[in-house]
Amino acid sequence: MYVPVEYGGLETDPITSMQVVEAVAEADAATAWNLMIGATYGIWATFLPEAGASEIYGTTDAVVAGALRPSGIAHSVAGGYRVSGRWAFASGIDHCAWWNGGCVVYEDGAPRPTATGTPEAVLVFFGATDGERIDTWEPADFAAPEATITRFAISSPHRTAPWLSTTHPACPGYFTACPVRRSSTMRWR
Repeated sequence: MYVPVEYGGLETDPITSMQVVEAVAEADAATAWNLMIGATYGIWATFLPEAGASEIYGTTDAVVAGALRPSGIAHSVAGGYRVSGRWAFASGIDHCAWWNGGCVVYEDGAPRPTATGTPEAVLVFFGATDGERIDTWEPADFAAPEATITRFAISSPHRTAPWLSTTHPACPGYFTACPVRRSSTMRWR
C-alpha cells in the first residue's frame, strides 16, 4: 500500500493503511501481520535509486519483506557489494518476490566509517530466489512463520538504500512529507 504512485502503487497514507490492516486483523491476525509487512515495506521505494525502485516495486508482484537490522555484511567491491549474512525474524518472506537485509558496509576488511565515525549501514534488496529461507520459528499459536535468510552474492548499487540516510529520498511523494526522519531538505506537514 505504501508503494509510490510513480511505480504503480497506491501510496496510501499511514492512517488508511493501518485501518485496512486493522479490518483484516478482525478476521485473521496472522494475515494482517503479513499484510502490514508487505504494505509498509513499499516505503523503501522512496529511498532506492530510481532504477532499483522501478525494478523491485514497478511490478504486480512487488511485495518485499526481510529484516532491517544491519546484521549482514556488505563488502564493497567493484559493481556493488558482496553480501552475506543471516537475518533473523524475517516475517512475511514466504509471500515475497524480493527480500531485503540490513548490512554493515566493510571496506579493506573493516567497517567503513561514516562522517560521524559510526559504521556505515545499507539496506540491500535481492530476489527471493537468490536467498535461502531457513525456518527458525513457527509457534503453534501464530501462523505467520519467522525465518532466517542467508545470502552471499553481488548486490548492485541500484538495489541498495542507505540506512538512516540524511539525503532526500529519491522519489517525492506523501512519505517524503512525513516526519519519518530529520533532514534539512524534507517538507513537513
